[in-house]
Amino acid sequence: MSESGLQAVRDELIEWSQPLIIDQINRFYFRRLFHNAPEARELAIHHYRVWRHILREEMDEATRLRTKLNARAAEVGLAPGALDDVDRAVLDELMDVVVSRFRRTPQVARSYGVTLLDTATSLARARLAAA
Repeated sequence: MSESGLQAVRDELIEWSQPLIIDQINRFYFRRLFHNAPEARELAIHHYRVWRHILREEMDEATRLRTKLNARAAEVGLAPGALDDVDRAVLDELMDVVVSRFRRTPQVARSYGVTLLDTATSLARARLAAA
């Protein structure tokens, strides 16, 4: 697929994935921090912003925000691995949607799969740079 075609797939992914990402992130933080909803909300918003920058391929901003997220998560007692757990849950959810929704259009499913693979790589880079 051409570079412009991959960018179009990424743009579509950004558009339809937002509510799914927010849902997974909220589920995680509100379960872990059920005793402190304002803190859960703040961390969830911050984590979504990291994802938004990752999806837009804005790595400097994603890394900067991930560094801040790591610090805030540690302040409330969340282990660094917990943030990886929520990222994994988001990727699983997005991949499940791609597999089920686009199973009859393998080329489209493959394009989304490649984009999600790139996203996972970018998440790992941001995580390592923020550590």
